[in-house]
Amino acid sequence: MVANGDIDSPAKAREVLAATGADAIMIGRAAQGRPWIFREIAHFLATGERRAAAAVADVKALAASSTCDDHYALYGEFAGVRSARKHIGWTLRGAAGRRRRSAPR
Repeated sequence: MVANGDIDSPAKAREVLAATGADAIMIGRAAQGRPWIFREIAHFLATGERRAAAAVADVKALAASSTCDDHYALYGEFAGVRSARKHIGWTLRGAAGRRRRSAPR
């Protein structure tokens, strides 16, 4: 059995697995902009310890990888750039060590 539904953290994954007795969990929206959630959950379930959030350098490497090329191949260059920009924005929002912009005055 696979359990799903608003699993957005390692702690929630453990809670759902314990409550349902499921063999696996399915992650949906929580992976948008946070593709490293899978390794966070695996680490937490194995050790009981939380991993640090992905560093900006990791996010940059992801953005520079074939991820953007995959968007372009799927959507074409024009729509692919727009889609990739959206996903990269979500990903940067969750990165540790990012510089925050000052609030507008």
